Amino acid sequence: MRSDFVLPDIGPTDHADIEVAHWHVADKEFVHLDADLVDISLEKAIFTIKSDREGYVLQRCVPRELVRPDQVLATYFDELAELERELLLLRHERRPHLLDSAGPKVVSGRTHKTAPTTKRSERISRLKEVEIERLTNGRPANFMSSTTVEFLSKGIRDSLREKRLLNAQVSPLILFELVRLLEANPAFTAYYEDGSIHYYDQVNLAVGVDLGKGLKAPVIKDAAKLSADELHRATMDSAMAYLENRLSLEDFSGGTFTVSDLSADAVLRFHPLVSEFQSCILGVGGDKGLPGFPMTLTLGFDHRVLSGREVAAFLNALKGKLLSYDTTSKGTTEAAVDTTGPVVEQDLSCGRCCISLRALYGDYRRDAVMHVVLQEDGEIGYLCYRCVMGN
Repeated sequence: MRSDFVLPDIGPTDHADIEVAHWHVADKEFVHLDADLVDISLEKAIFTIKSDREGYVLQRCVPRELVRPDQVLATYFDELAELERELLLLRHERRPHLLDSAGPKVVSGRTHKTAPTTKRSERISRLKEVEIERLTNGRPANFMSSTTVEFLSKGIRDSLREKRLLNAQVSPLILFELVRLLEANPAFTAYYEDGSIHYYDQVNLAVGVDLGKGLKAPVIKDAAKLSADELHRATMDSAMAYLENRLSLEDFSGGTFTVSDLSADAVLRFHPLVSEFQSCILGVGGDKGLPGFPMTLTLGFDHRVLSGREVAAFLNALKGKLLSYDTTSKGTTEAAVDTTGPVVEQDLSCGRCCISLRALYGDYRRDAVMHVVLQEDGEIGYLCYRCVMGN
């Protein structure tokens, strides 16, 4: 007896590319219930799909092939002889597969990625066509460029701490002002394809996170409708879901703009890479070890959609909005900080930045939080609030 195993329904993924990453079992191998069957990739995240039955497996797709929900990934057979007969039948009927001793393989090995659903599209001008032709010249990478602005964030942090806002974190403030600008500048959440620029009708923010379990970019849907506090909570919830392995495939679908923040790792500048079906990515850098805690905003962008002047204006507008939160008096002596901290038997330390709970309390008082996490080796570890959220 045979039965097909289909890719489970993972919710709305109109513009998410689901790719077969790795098979945990070979063709003709017997698989047990709940055994790891296949890894799939979606929006820079890898998910392992487990077997929901037992039997001998015949793969119906290959690594790097794009698949869709409800597509058959494999066929199970109760008897190995049944599987062998299926292989003979495939050979006899000359199905569009490349057959080898292991089983059927798709000839192409990879299907064409489908574009996401967009609100509207506009044909580019002839002037833009000429610019694209000049940039191409046999080197498609010439389409991608980046621009950076820099600012000192210490005054902003001090002002936020004084007003007890966002736990004195600049990252959620950047996201808040960013999405408002993105909503007013739709070309920054568009993409180029086949001579046209396609525009989305939402700002869906993909925020990169890597806390030791691989880089992932969960998406905050319709982010422009959220307040600064709501964005703060959304990124916090995503980070905790990441740590607890609760992120689903749906959490990675639909991104129209990506943010990558390495400021918590003392990386001041880097060049982020634009994702497919997007025109931009914002890289946030910073180094708290330097005077004034400098930070950078680097926008990687597609020249077929945007010009350098447009990007410079966008970045300077974002920088100006952030600096408007700095209400500290210039040249005054910094106030003393109470660093007595909470009374603890053992001063816990963050496993990433090594800050102690006592020092964290000195900065954030009652908002100081040290999260308990289960590490890969099974031991209990701790991550401070700053590392979970980014600086």
